[in-house]
Amino acid sequence: MIMKHPLRIALLVIAGACASPKGEVFGQLQSDTLRLVNGDSVELQARLPAVVPGSSPGRMYMYYPFCDLADSVRLRRIAVGVFMQVRSELEKAPPAFVVLRAVNLPTAQRKGRYNIENYGFVIEHRGDGHWYFLDESQAVR
Repeated sequence: MIMKHPLRIALLVIAGACASPKGEVFGQLQSDTLRLVNGDSVELQARLPAVVPGSSPGRMYMYYPFCDLADSVRLRRIAVGVFMQVRSELEKAPPAFVVLRAVNLPTAQRKGRYNIENYGFVIEHRGDGHWYFLDESQAVR
């Protein structure tokens, strides 16, 4: 099964190691608070290109979700909320995929040396015009 979907495997890998074309992982971080429709909030830290060699370009949104990264069920709900919030930015020229990367530190704590943890989701834009989490058959709503 893994060999059937090498692009999917590559997209999963970028959720943890995504870079801009210059190899920069982030750059100048923002600290904009997004209030999501589902009632959660996140600190949106960066909007970046997502580059996978041999693939069409994607987009990455890095954010601090104000919760523990161990709660994967809540992180997925928040990721859907972030996606719905930024979807209008993507519709004009949809990228092949979007990486939603939750990080464990707010911008204010990301100075000097620090340990960062990430939890990422990849949502792909398919030929039917809808967006799907990788390997799922139901469109993101």
